[in-house]
Amino acid sequence: MDHSNLQGTEDTLRAVTNITHLIQEATDRVVPIKDTRKQEAPWWNYNLTLAKRAVKRADRRGRCIPTDANGKNSQHKHC
Repeated sequence: MDHSNLQGTEDTLRAVTNITHLIQEATDRVVPIKDTRKQEAPWWNYNLTLAKRAVKRADRRGRCIPTDANGKNSQHKHC
């Protein structure tokens, strides 16, 4: 592909668009389509997400600031 005879912005833009289209077409042909996203559990909901965050927060607080209250709070969140 010889691009030495491009004249002006329109020619350059057209050439770049064509090259981009060729790259996308080649990628679509060569790269397999795979669903790499991990499937979520159907029973998981937003309330469980909030509960999990609360448990992690309590555990982190219990490790970083080891007081009796933080330890009891961490144990209580696990139950």
